[in-house]
Amino acid sequence: MDDNQEGASILLFEIHQQHHEDAGKSASLLVMGLSTFYLLNFAFELIKKIEYFNNIKRMYDVTKLSDATEGGVRKVSFATCERVCSKQIDIEIEGDAIRKIKYTGGCHGNTQGVARLCEGMKVADVIDRLEGIDCKGRGTSCPDQLAKALRQL
Repeated sequence: MDDNQEGASILLFEIHQQHHEDAGKSASLLVMGLSTFYLLNFAFELIKKIEYFNNIKRMYDVTKLSDATEGGVRKVSFATCERVCSKQIDIEIEGDAIRKIKYTGGCHGNTQGVARLCEGMKVADVIDRLEGIDCKGRGTSCPDQLAKALRQL
């Protein structure tokens, strides 16, 4: 083998080595890129699921409309969620006891009954008794909405 052939062989070998190093770097970059892509995709899907569950939670929540205290009596009004028949709950609390509850809308006899049964009870006891009651598979009910409202106090 003459010097030209030997030089060409060395040059080809170096090109071959460089190609393999570049291919290895490219493969590493590709793997890193794919890993980053899958990680970002996973994070995006996780964020979507968290938003979905937060939306479901909000779908059952009550919304405070007003909160005032007069003569030692706290008067609070809440809008109920759209999944129940009642539209609003007005609550009067003195100390840690419920003084009066008034539902707007809903099954009139049932909401009056719940309201009267809760009068004089401690807030914590009402929450314990009413929380989680379901009406016709809706995931909530007028009594459950009252418990959710009282939990916000």
